[in-house]
Amino acid sequence: MKKIDKFGFAAGVVGVFFGFLVLLWKQYICNEGLFPLKRNMIIIGCIIGVIMLGIHEILHLLPYPKAANRCIAINQGK
Repeated sequence: MKKIDKFGFAAGVVGVFFGFLVLLWKQYICNEGLFPLKRNMIIIGCIIGVIMLGIHEILHLLPYPKAANRCIAINQGK
């Protein structure tokens, strides 16, 4: 099993924690306890996120030469 990159994992956890803190701050300090996001926009944001993830993965293929064997996979093609 591959070793987990501890710095990358910690950075991800800190980023998610910071995001939650910002949402809580926006809800309770700036918005008087009301939910800070438009609920219908959450679905649209998720759809846009999935589309952007696909574009991001395709852009990973651009630097390789035309004759190279390319693979987009979660498990590194294994």
